Amino acid sequence: MIITDLKTHVLAAPLEQPFSFSQGWVHQRTAMLVEIHTDDGLVGWGECINHGLQPPQVAQAMVEHALKPLVIGRSIFDREVLWETMYNHTRPYGQKGAALFGIAAIDIALWDLAGKALGQPIHRLMGGAFRNEIRPYATGFYRREGGKYPEEVVEEALRHQANGYRA
Repeated sequence: MIITDLKTHVLAAPLEQPFSFSQGWVHQRTAMLVEIHTDDGLVGWGECINHGLQPPQVAQAMVEHALKPLVIGRSIFDREVLWETMYNHTRPYGQKGAALFGIAAIDIALWDLAGKALGQPIHRLMGGAFRNEIRPYATGFYRREGGKYPEEVVEEALRHQANGYRA
């Protein structure tokens, strides 16, 4: 099962109400997806985090220009070799941030492909499941323009608790 193509997709949605955190104001939520095609018609998907204020196009450019050429023509089962190859290739200019985020997106897509090819859930390919369920948690508690801090985040926490969140 050989990788024949890799496509990237940037997703962005403006926020109705921007918020701030330690790095600045966030006006939109973004993601960059990786879509990998194989010679036998399988398609695997991976997602790249866009931390803080990073434009998703930064990771997209990293994947398209630095990483894609390294994986085309390779086997989907060479995950470890491909990870090391991508990391070592980008080491002089990317030991963190967009380079690692792009590598992670490709790695996730390769795991997705392996699971599909073998008809197995990814957790089984990674050595098994430690649990059958997870406890969801609420996140947020950001500052909002014109907001009252910390009063509004206390109210938010109480809403999450009322909705059944324990963490």
